[in-house]
Amino acid sequence: MFSVQRLAGRFEIRLTALMGAILLDRVQELAEKAVKQPLNTAFVQFSYGIIMSIVAQNSIFLNALGYVKKSLSGHAQAVALEPNNIPYRQSLLGYHLNAPGIAGGDKDIALAKGE
Repeated sequence: MFSVQRLAGRFEIRLTALMGAILLDRVQELAEKAVKQPLNTAFVQFSYGIIMSIVAQNSIFLNALGYVKKSLSGHAQAVALEPNNIPYRQSLLGYHLNAPGIAGGDKDIALAKGE
């Protein structure tokens, strides 16, 4: 039996997914521009790293590797700009502990930087 309510629910789910994809594309575009600006702060780099991680999670494998490497770059730059910022350092350590080696993850680097 055809249900208008069921159809409306499916439409809402698809519309929500589409809006999320559009917003993510726009956020990614803004992040890419932000890291190229003269006022490139540790917060901008950290945010860039987080955004690229999210984009990578929503990408196909071959594209994801590029975004993951951008994420690592953002996290590393944030720590380089503010080496005493604990959340930035924790995020970079988490990256090295959780990312596969092909994407720049390295448990030895994490252990060395964690000391």
